[in-house]
Amino acid sequence: MMIVIVNHSIKMDGNSCSIYNYLFQLFITRKYDNYEVVIYGDSKAFAFYKNKFEQSFFCSNVKISFISKSYIGLKRLNDYCNVKTCLLGEDEYLYISHDLRLVTFSVSNIYKGVLIARDMYDVCLYTRKGALTGLIGLSLPDAYVTQLLRKSIKTAFNLVRYELGFLYQVPVDDSFLLAVDEKERLLRVSFQNYRSFLNDFVFRNKRISDQTKEYINARVAYIDEFDSMIRVYEGDTNKSDVYFYYAFYLYLICQNLYDSKKYSLCVSTSIRILETYLTGYLIGASRAKPDGSRIKLHRYNHKKCNYEWVGAGGFGNVWEIFVDEFPLSLDASLISKVDKVKDLRNKSIYGHGYNPLTASSAQLSMETVMTIISKIEKDASGKPVFEKMKCKWVCFNKSIQKEILVDTFAIS
Repeated sequence: MMIVIVNHSIKMDGNSCSIYNYLFQLFITRKYDNYEVVIYGDSKAFAFYKNKFEQSFFCSNVKISFISKSYIGLKRLNDYCNVKTCLLGEDEYLYISHDLRLVTFSVSNIYKGVLIARDMYDVCLYTRKGALTGLIGLSLPDAYVTQLLRKSIKTAFNLVRYELGFLYQVPVDDSFLLAVDEKERLLRVSFQNYRSFLNDFVFRNKRISDQTKEYINARVAYIDEFDSMIRVYEGDTNKSDVYFYYAFYLYLICQNLYDSKKYSLCVSTSIRILETYLTGYLIGASRAKPDGSRIKLHRYNHKKCNYEWVGAGGFGNVWEIFVDEFPLSLDASLISKVDKVKDLRNKSIYGHGYNPLTASSAQLSMETVMTIISKIEKDASGKPVFEKMKCKWVCFNKSIQKEILVDTFAIS
């Protein structure tokens, strides 16, 4: 997007149509897909151009703003165009005078600190900080523009708070991912607050783009589908699809743990992802079933020479039954990698040891788990839940945060 200032008051001269035609030529000959025209003049000029843009099919990609011509307005114009250009990631904006002179202005260095706002989303998310406290003290010469910027930052960073509430269930406790019994952990998951926050976010922020709304609506659709599965599962524990959705949810958490440099917990959660996914697979194959708050496995007893239902007792038993049940052979090197990941987990503080784990250990864990899940889902008997969700899922990253900052930082 390019910012274009039009310096024009209707009472000054009769060049309105000439300026509009000049703008039109500018739009169709420049490389930018979208423009924001800031009318620096009087209300009659703003009304004229607004009406023209709304009636023109070719100017559907043009936003229009208005700043009244005055001493205070000039300071506001300078602040607004510099800050907005920074947020857009551009280095310059354009100025058209009432006598059709085109001037290019570069963003002043004193506004470059605004770029921090565009780059802080991931930092806040990975460090679990829900507010951009570093910019609270940011003060521009014009108080009104400062207020706009702070409001835009707050709007964008609300998504950080919502994301944290989604990734880390209340109470926020890492041990929740690892210590609660299988069925109890699943039934305690609740996204009601997250769903309400997202719906309210869309309702209150009319200026966010249609694409961002689609991202948010896709999140709500996932939550609705997952929640409906949990309700069905609570009455019929033979419904195994909920385990695949929950494993995907753990996968999202695991990615955040890796980015947060919590490598030991990332490895342990990787094991939890695979255990949860395989539990769903084995329930579907009638080799596992929930029993109270535990999972039981249908395992062959070599001493008694018959099958019997026994408590899962951990990942090792679930993995053993899966290898026995899976109709396709698993590569020996892949099985070896699973053993390696399990050994890493057991040596960490979340297993039976105290060794800190590294980024390479966490990366190996996630890659191994995803390779096995991908292999299962390519099998004719598998359900491609992960593939489907990975294609549909959109991370709320810096690009979306930038989009929201730009959309909500508007003077009119």
